[in-house]
Amino acid sequence: RTTSTDSGSYISYQDNSTSPSSAVRTGAIANDLVLWAGNSERARIDSSGNLGIATSTPGDKLEIGGAGAGIILASPDGTRYRLTVANGGTLSIAAV
Repeated sequence: RTTSTDSGSYISYQDNSTSPSSAVRTGAIANDLVLWAGNSERARIDSSGNLGIATSTPGDKLEIGGAGAGIILASPDGTRYRLTVANGGTLSIAAV
């Protein structure tokens, strides 16, 4: 289903078991590509090519916003590491 609103246009994807308010959507707002899930914006690629996850205003090539448990990165041998940044900029890395 395609929809157009004052703030943009989007395509909605919904299976038979989900309500319209929880459909997954992709769309455009101004010159940005926006992805919604669970009725909330989850990711955006802006017109400069910046990717924002959990932020609608990415300030660089990749910006991950919001409070969370960090980022999980996997090494070539499959070991996983959690990268977190605390208030004040303290960076920590731990195997998980």
